[in-house]
Amino acid sequence: SVHDMSAGVLTNLISKDAAKLQEFTLFGHNLWSGPLTAMWVITGLYLVLGWPAGAGIVVSLVLIPLQSKVATWSQKYRKDYMQHSDARHKMLGRLLGGIRVIKLSALESTVLRQLSLVRRRELLCARSSALLLALNRTMMDASPIVVALITFAISTLSGRQLT
Repeated sequence: SVHDMSAGVLTNLISKDAAKLQEFTLFGHNLWSGPLTAMWVITGLYLVLGWPAGAGIVVSLVLIPLQSKVATWSQKYRKDYMQHSDARHKMLGRLLGGIRVIKLSALESTVLRQLSLVRRRELLCARSSALLLALNRTMMDASPIVVALITFAISTLSGRQLT
């Protein structure tokens, strides 16, 4: 039940939902456009180049699982980020509840070090996830160019004349 959850847990759930929605808006259109684009490109390459188009198909088939693996790694870091964020929210809740004791006992520096450590771990996971998402997006955007370059290079090296 929502009433049984802490504010930190609710914040993380909302943040996770927002991240999933953002991810869907970035990549959701690939559900229909990906296969359609692949068929269109493969057909066009084959009609223009003949058998060297097979190199483009092979490169595409290599890039697909590579992109999937990068997305899996990014998802792992995102999950770790949420766990670290939960830990930080819980720690902040406990700190705010016992702030008087912390102040009276002069434990601010110790508490600040612990909180900074948790936050550093959280930010490391967030940074890693963002970098992997950027890498995946770059691979998605660059893959048609790479496929075309390799295909045309093989076509040229095989002695075919591009007109």
